[in-house]
Order: sequence, then structure tokens, then C-alpha cells
Amino acid sequence: MRRTPKLFAIGFLAILHGLCTRQMIVADELPDAAIASHLIEYGAFTEKDSDGHIRSINFLNRLADDRVIMLLSNATSLQELQVPGSSVTDRGVLALGTLTELRQLALGGTRISVKGFQSMHKLKKLEALTICNTAIDRASFRAIGRISSLRWLAFSYCQFDDESLNEVRSLKQLKTLYLYKSPIGDNGIVCVAKCTQLESLNIANTKITKDGLNALKNLTHLIELELPESATDATALALKDITGLKDLTLDNSQITDTSLATLAGLKNLKQLSLCNTSITDAGIVHLTKLNNLEYLCLNNTALSSDALKSLKQMTHLKYLGVVDTALTPSELQTLRSVNPKIEIEKVRSDGNDH
Repeated sequence: MRRTPKLFAIGFLAILHGLCTRQMIVADELPDAAIASHLIEYGAFTEKDSDGHIRSINFLNRLADDRVIMLLSNATSLQELQVPGSSVTDRGVLALGTLTELRQLALGGTRISVKGFQSMHKLKKLEALTICNTAIDRASFRAIGRISSLRWLAFSYCQFDDESLNEVRSLKQLKTLYLYKSPIGDNGIVCVAKCTQLESLNIANTKITKDGLNALKNLTHLIELELPESATDATALALKDITGLKDLTLDNSQITDTSLATLAGLKNLKQLSLCNTSITDAGIVHLTKLNNLEYLCLNNTALSSDALKSLKQMTHLKYLGVVDTALTPSELQTLRSVNPKIEIEKVRSDGNDH
């Protein structure tokens, strides 16, 4: 089974350092076994399919350069490639054009220009593209917008202007857009909101203001959403018609109990994270209306024993996070008595487990 792009991207966003100085052998014709041998020596992780063909390569903490990437040009069965390589340029990306089976590509800290991005249109099966720690001009965004097969697109720690995001509109199959720690502002989210087919959006740790977040009301097909610290009760109100929402993260935001009354109308919610917000016991009462809720994270909030009555009614919960709250071990045990299968995470800030 092929990994989802979300799992594929986890761990890639923190670009690791320490380029290996080993000399690599680059040949015009190398079988997969020889390629794998060189990559393992270099420190990369490889996976093969049942026929012995390389299907996945992850360079982990090895920062690859163009020579290493060119070694892969004959691994024509390759489907997944992660390259956190600050030395990769257009020359290396051009060599990937022979990888016609490639479906997931993650590149970090590169020096790719529009020429490199333009060459990616040869990758007809590419579904997921992750770019980290890279400057991307508008022409490069235009080239990305022509990779029509993309369903997942992620930019983290990248440099680009808001208007460049207009180019994303041409990606009609795009379902997931990940903009964590990107420079997107209010004009950028307006551009994103025109991609009305989006099902998953991450805009945490961005510069979008509370006013800009009102544009989210246009994304009525969203299933998964992670918001920045600027989210307020007005933001929650803008989400009220996104009734298909299943996974919502509002950590570190400015929401209050008023938002929880609004969110109670999102009957399909399965996962809700409200860590480090100003919600109280009174607000938790509203969440008892969410009969599909399975994951609830309330770390570092003002919960007390008064919240137990509401939490006990939520017998459908499979996970509850209450780290750094006033709830005691004995109180949580009473919660387990009515929901024996629930996993409760409760760790004091001093690091001791309850």
C-alpha cells in the first residue's frame, strides 16, 4: 500500500544538516541493485517492491547534491523520493524527468529556478509535491500550476509573495494545500479561497489576520483544517457552513466558549484540538452535541472538575488530551469508568506522568 502524502511529508519539514562528502559513482546504466547499494552506502533509506525494483528513497539526514540525484535517473520504478538537499539545482531536477512512475516528491533547501520547476511537467503521475526552505518566484509558481496531476501541494519555510498563490487555481485536482510557516498573508488566503475544491488546508503559523480568515467560508468542501493563532470567534462563525469538516485544529488561537457553541453545529467533526486557548468548563458543554467526535485535545486550558460531567457524556471519545490542566488522576479515573476504552494523556509540566 502506498503511503499517503501526509505521512510521506512528516519529518521532512525540519531540514537536517551535514552534507556527506563521500564520492558517488554516476553511471549511464546502473541496475536497481547497484543504485540501492550506492544509496545505502551514502546513508539513504530505500524500499523495494516484490520484484526488487526501488519504489521509495529517503535521504534522511544526508543532504544530496546533483550528482546523487542524477544517479537515480535509471530507477524508473521509483514512486516516492525525499531529498532534503541544499545542493540540488535545476540540473539535478532535470535528471528526474525519466522517473515516469514518480508519485510523491519532496525537496528541501534547494536552489531550483523556474527551469527546474518547468521540467516537472514530465512527471505525469506526480500527485504530491512538497517544497521546503526554498525561494519560489511567480514564474516558478506558474510552472507548478501546470503540473495538472497534483492532488497534494505543500510549501513550508518558503519565500514567495501572496499573488503567486493565484497560480494554484489551475490545479483542478488539488485536494490538499499545506502552507505551514509560509509567508502567506490576507491577500494570499483570498487567492487560496478560490480553490473551492480543497479538502485539506493547513495555514498554521502564518501571517493571516483575523479579517483575512473570513475568506475561509468559501471553502465549503474542507474536511481537514488547521488555523493560525489569529483565529477568533468570528473565524469559527465563518466555518459554520463547512458542514463536512472532520478535523479542526485551533491551537494557540484567540477563540472562547462562544466558538464552541458555533462548532457544535459541525456534526461531522471527529478530531478537534483546542490546546492553549481560553475555553472553560462552560464551553465544553457545547461539545457534548458532537456525537462523532473521537479525538479531543484540551491541553493547557482552564479545565477543572466541573468539566467532568460533560466529558462523561462523550462516551464516543477514543482520545482525550488534558496535559497541564487541573484535572486530577482520581477525577480522570471516574471518566475511564464510563468509557473504559478511552486513551487519556495527562502529563504535568514537570514531566511526571499521571
